[in-house]
Amino acid sequence: MLPSFETQRLIVRPRRIGDLNPCLAMDRDPAVLRYIDIPWSNPQEHRQFVVNRITRAYPAGLGYWSVVLKLVPAAFVGWVLLIPYDAVGPEIEIGWRFLRSAWGKGLRPKRASPCSGTASKHLGLIASSPTFTRITPARCALPKSWGCVSPASA
Repeated sequence: MLPSFETQRLIVRPRRIGDLNPCLAMDRDPAVLRYIDIPWSNPQEHRQFVVNRITRAYPAGLGYWSVVLKLVPAAFVGWVLLIPYDAVGPEIEIGWRFLRSAWGKGLRPKRASPCSGTASKHLGLIASSPTFTRITPARCALPKSWGCVSPASA
């Protein structure tokens, strides 16, 4: 089981099937997916993709966390992931997706940091700042807030 984390304003907890509908609703916002290469082409494929990502077994310490507001724990605002790259690996990726209503609220530095701490402390992974060939608003914040994850032995 993945650990849960708390920041001053957020609870970051393992994602569960009850988060399915908020995740699907978030993904229906074209602005949220503007810079994402989505692997589904219709609502049924989308639903199955998210169900698979929620229910599949990941290696120890890896998976998805849902992010909710600490003052309103039922208020889903997004998710953070730490999974094998493209769900296959062997590289590890860290990523996040947040409701548009959560943008500009000063949550960015707090999004990935609890998960990245877990990555370095328990999994022996270290952060690196990748060089992107196509800079987008979604990617510009990545090196500042954490970056990509690489095996410590690399």
